[in-house]
Amino acid sequence: MAFSTPTRVALGLGVSAALFAGTLELAARALLASPAAHYRLNNGGPEARKLVSIEAARRLGDRGRIHIGDVDPDPDLGWALQANVHNTVDGLTTDTDRHRLTRPPDRAIAPDAPKVWLLGDSFTLGLEVHDQHSWAWGLQARTAANIVNGGVHGYGLDQAVLHFERDGAKERPALVILGKSDPLLLRISLAWDAWAKPWFTLDGGQLVIHGQPTPTPAEAIAAAPSSRALEMLPVLRETYAGRQGGEFSAELAGALFQRLHADVTHAGGRLVVLQMPVTASIGPAGELHQDMATYQAWCADTSVICVDASPAVHAAYDAHEPLTAGVHWSPEVNARVATLLADTLIGAGLIPPATP
Repeated sequence: MAFSTPTRVALGLGVSAALFAGTLELAARALLASPAAHYRLNNGGPEARKLVSIEAARRLGDRGRIHIGDVDPDPDLGWALQANVHNTVDGLTTDTDRHRLTRPPDRAIAPDAPKVWLLGDSFTLGLEVHDQHSWAWGLQARTAANIVNGGVHGYGLDQAVLHFERDGAKERPALVILGKSDPLLLRISLAWDAWAKPWFTLDGGQLVIHGQPTPTPAEAIAAAPSSRALEMLPVLRETYAGRQGGEFSAELAGALFQRLHADVTHAGGRLVVLQMPVTASIGPAGELHQDMATYQAWCADTSVICVDASPAVHAAYDAHEPLTAGVHWSPEVNARVATLLADTLIGAGLIPPATP
């Protein structure tokens, strides 16, 4: 059967388009299977992180888990630590209780000991060191307080606020310590980081929440294009626009901080802000490049207790101690921060020292 010239041209174009589309699809799937590309995408903008996390959820197979370790999807917060976990990865141990919190169990805690809630991201959780080498456990060892670590890796300030409102306020802690790292603030502009997360905008000075409930892995997979090449298009647009990671908004961060401050006060506690220089803030000569303006603005409120961890990091540097374990604080820095924080809070009469 002979085809007319226009038909042959149309068929040729169709076959070429199909081959081109197939090649793009295979290339996109190969790219997503590459560890190097996975790392680059996971450190890109929100669309890149969304692509990586949905692809990882597909690979997990059971459609009920997400790719970052020891967490479960959470419709209110995006993700939360798994309950009742005793996990050792690369020799590092993490334990959580039935409330999805880490609680240092080194010694008996008096029933009337003041409760101290910690909020923040992986620097508060103590990622990449043993639980007992984190500053949370160090604070427990140096005081007679009941330390509850509510830090969760990948959290933004928005998630930390929501976490306290849902799980922390009802425990009526005497102190709430917010571990303020730069990433904690950058993530407030993101609707997607390690997984889908809630986020806020300001409307007439009022906080408006978006993205709740967050999707389950099955829902996110069902809503995504079946073509990996099509999934790459938002990432390409994002990359072309130059958006990588979060974009800091001092106004939004300030509104979230004021909300947390009001929440803590309403629960009968005092808010403590711990300024935490992160790995990328430590220069080759030991100088620290970090956002101090937000910390100083928050600390202008005299009802907020402020502790800058920078001297502890400087002391570790001057002593030629390791500063980092992976990308997080080393055990040596964690110990120095715990001592600085305990001395400050004990000296202010906010918590009692540990009894011999």
